[in-house]
Amino acid sequence: MDLTFTVQKIKTTGEHKAVINIHYTVSGTDDNGKSASLQRVIPFPIKDGTEDGYVSFDDITQETAVAWVKSALTPTHLANVYVDDDGYMQGTATGIDLWSEVEQGIKADISSEIAKAETNLPWE
Repeated sequence: MDLTFTVQKIKTTGEHKAVINIHYTVSGTDDNGKSASLQRVIPFPIKDGTEDGYVSFDDITQETAVAWVKSALTPTHLANVYVDDDGYMQGTATGIDLWSEVEQGIKADISSEIAKAETNLPWE
């Protein structure tokens, strides 16, 4: 199943229009030609728009926003993991890409939505 991400809305804050969340839809079609979509919102840490690497709101493309969504959905694989005194997980980033695991989860969610929508009629 191929996934298609479409950005529906970007919410911003502040004078520099820093992105604080992206509303998106991810769609997929199974081997039988049945499809479903999931609508989601992904939050981003609030910034003031002056950080290194900041992309001006007017320069954000669909591809950029989708890349940000995928990056935000993908956890960082850590080695030497421990919980610090404040209760936060810490460790050393390994560089292992966990996107395939995230993608499998999304595909399972879409497959579940497809199954819910099936009507079980003999002429379908």
